Amino acid sequence: PIRFEVYAYPNPFNPVCEIEFEISEVTGVRLEIYDISGRLVSRIIDEEMAAGLYRISWDGAENPSGTYLARLTAGNKTEVRRLVLLK
Repeated sequence: PIRFEVYAYPNPFNPVCEIEFEISEVTGVRLEIYDISGRLVSRIIDEEMAAGLYRISWDGAENPSGTYLARLTAGNKTEVRRLVLLK
């Protein structure tokens, strides 16, 4: 992988969303889900990871319908994707 990218599908989802990301070097990675008001809902990853393509599932079954933000930080790069949970 030579780029830093984040994808989320399906979107809207019910109740599981796949978050796929690609990192180009060994670095600390943090993947967090926030609700639309900015409260942390879930910290999915917080560890050092090797370069590569990763796919993580987030199960929103215990959360209310609404808009969420998936924030991926890898090293000094950050990407945010909007997720819509429809029940």
